[in-house]
Amino acid sequence: SLTSIVIPDGVTSIGEGAFSNCSSLTSIVIPNSVTKIGEYAFQGCTLLEKLEIPESVTVIEKFAFSICPKLKHVVLSENLSKIEYALFWQCTSLESIEIPNVVTEIGAAAFQECSSLEKIEFPYGVTEIGKSAFSSCSSLKEIIIPDTVEDIGERVFSYCTALERIILSEELTDEKVALIENDLLNAIKAFHEISDPEERSKSIRDYTADFCANNGIRPEQALPIIK
Repeated sequence: SLTSIVIPDGVTSIGEGAFSNCSSLTSIVIPNSVTKIGEYAFQGCTLLEKLEIPESVTVIEKFAFSICPKLKHVVLSENLSKIEYALFWQCTSLESIEIPNVVTEIGAAAFQECSSLEKIEFPYGVTEIGKSAFSSCSSLKEIIIPDTVEDIGERVFSYCTALERIILSEELTDEKVALIENDLLNAIKAFHEISDPEERSKSIRDYTADFCANNGIRPEQALPIIK
């Protein structure tokens, strides 16, 4: 079974699904000649732990590294302008990632269910964050959204139950801010899985009070869901 691969220099593109479900693959070396990585290229490489994308790569298509549950460390090309749809979906061991400075868009579900991700820093220049981009990132504690962000989708931070602080872009409309406030309510819903009613109520109230205090959100906006 294939455990490692060195792609030959001169290759310019890694095709759709090229190494999909190579469940024994632990390492991959991508040469500087590659400019594009196709969709699903490494999806389901369940033992892949680290990834370094060379500066020559300008396009990585959707789902390329999704469902890689051992993937912890990723270095992206500084010439990548978009994080595509579900690119790192269900990479449950991914702890941190540096978004390249030229990225302007983070696609829908890009980091959904990256449950070990604790912090994300957006470069100044990101204008759009797609729906559910960070949904169910249950270890995510802090988010700083730069003022360049003009559009943000639904459920971007829903079920981020460890979230303590969000700093919002001043360019967001009231409607977009309301979407983020709704994500808070969705995060609170997760506490209803706690079986003991008193413990559940205390967890919800403590989390809500801290979150609202840190983010300028009025506690009464969260009250309808607290039961």
